[in-house]
Amino acid sequence: MPKLKLTAAAVERIKPTPDKQVEYFDALTPGFALRVSPKGAKSWIMFYRLGGKLRRLTIGRFPALSLADARTKAGEAVDQVDNGIDPAREKQVKKRELQETPSTFEAVADLFIERYAKRKKRTWQGDERRLKKVVGPILGHRPISTITRSDIVSLLDTVEDERGVYAANRTLATVRKMLNWAMVERALIESVPIGPGMAREGEKARDKVLTDAEIKSLWEAADEMGWPFGGFFKVLVLTGQRRNEVGEMRWQELDLEAGLWTIPAERAKAGREHTVPLSNMALDILKDTPRLSDETVFTSGFPSRRKNADKTKAVPISGFSKFKARLDEKAKVTGWRLHDVRRTVATNLTRALKIPRLVVSKVLNHAEGGVTQLYDVNEYDDEKREALNAWADRVGIILKGDPGDKVVELRGAK
Repeated sequence: MPKLKLTAAAVERIKPTPDKQVEYFDALTPGFALRVSPKGAKSWIMFYRLGGKLRRLTIGRFPALSLADARTKAGEAVDQVDNGIDPAREKQVKKRELQETPSTFEAVADLFIERYAKRKKRTWQGDERRLKKVVGPILGHRPISTITRSDIVSLLDTVEDERGVYAANRTLATVRKMLNWAMVERALIESVPIGPGMAREGEKARDKVLTDAEIKSLWEAADEMGWPFGGFFKVLVLTGQRRNEVGEMRWQELDLEAGLWTIPAERAKAGREHTVPLSNMALDILKDTPRLSDETVFTSGFPSRRKNADKTKAVPISGFSKFKARLDEKAKVTGWRLHDVRRTVATNLTRALKIPRLVVSKVLNHAEGGVTQLYDVNEYDDEKREALNAWADRVGIILKGDPGDKVVELRGAK
């Protein structure tokens, strides 16, 4: 078992030994070696001990895997061993998963949701719904390797005709992401049959802003509906935060004494912790909210009918489309979406209340561009509180039926 300092040049120079397999151990990385067969085939291997037994891991072939990359993989294997994980067994499991992976679009879509979307995307339910209900009936039975660009075009034609341009483009985005994952991460296809120019034209950016009269009607309808959706809608209006962030609000995120709601990074769409000052109006709603769970604020109950569910944990509200349909019917307001509430809040803050756009961006937890944002670590909490207090005052004026163009001055302004 010769031992030497493996370098790229040294690996190239090593010649096979007739009728003998030789392993050249690296002087820098314990257990890491280059195996050379009698016919000259070279491969990277790693010896390690786990549970008192000597084990071997084949890392890859040279030159397909370079010395630097092989060393990196050897280091990763050492980390696994240190954590009690057998890297050779892990490799076998992954290989078996790849071999057992069904080849149909439907099966790959299920794998994509489980292996990628649920782990990386907070909006994975939307991807799952599109892949199962929109794409599944058309392409679900097809082997994924046989799907062509013309199949995708035909799919988009059908979705556009039945559901509109917006749905077609969202479907395209989801399918593209899934197919890219299937190619890069799972090696299930050689190429992705989607190219530039396949998005459907005619999709208009939404610009709906609720009028004062619509806000008043919807608020009164929410009052009539009561808890939990009524309170959810009011907090949505008063904070301007995203639907899921409000719907999944936790009691432990709230400091009612300080009037502050802290959305943790793992729940915020932007992926960073976000503080939301709460106006007195918002605090009154939350203090009047029944506390049926130590965790979830707006809950639809306990999962007593769900298999293997924790019966002690309340689940956040869901079924937003049904709730909105009932709200629309009671308020006699149509042509809007829940996400339009954020645009309504932002527009009122800038247009009616003259709040600087930077502060509005901080309220909404939008990502900023440019170099300055890398250096400015100010969270603008005081400015956000002033803005949301002024907005709550304006909501109060709207609910009283006062003129919609009346401006509420910021507290402390001269």
